[in-house]
Amino acid sequence: MVSDVLADRFFSHVLKGPKSHHCWLWCGAVGDDGYGRFWVKDPVTGKQRVLRAHRFAMQLVVGKELEAQEYVLHRCDNPLCVKATGDDSTHLRLGDHSVNMVERSARGRSNFQALRSGSKKERAAAARSVRDAVLSGGYDHELVQRFVRDLDEGQELLF
Repeated sequence: MVSDVLADRFFSHVLKGPKSHHCWLWCGAVGDDGYGRFWVKDPVTGKQRVLRAHRFAMQLVVGKELEAQEYVLHRCDNPLCVKATGDDSTHLRLGDHSVNMVERSARGRSNFQALRSGSKKERAAAARSVRDAVLSGGYDHELVQRFVRDLDEGQELLF
């Protein structure tokens, strides 16, 4: 079970969109893969370790640490989104590797398509730019949508 102090610290890095269908954006550390990072103390070793922010958000909903084979899938395709609510408004849900691969292919996020949408470094830089923009200017739904997919209908998903 996660302490209230740890949950409060996590949510101090989250900017919730003003509408119920908007993403909750992670505004803390962002890794080289464009996903949020959240540091926690390992309950067994007592040492600090880093978790992906969206995985920690899901742990808050399910009330336990996730197993390695449990994947947290994004309905919104936004690697900064941590909206895990446990109801129909959630953007995150549990899945496994096979479901993740099927969705990845169906949404054009396979390795070939990733080459067309820029390098890992460019995608991480884009995630950090969005984070910095919402930190300084507030939640901007249009900016978030442009981050996730180009406005040009033929463009592949960014992630």
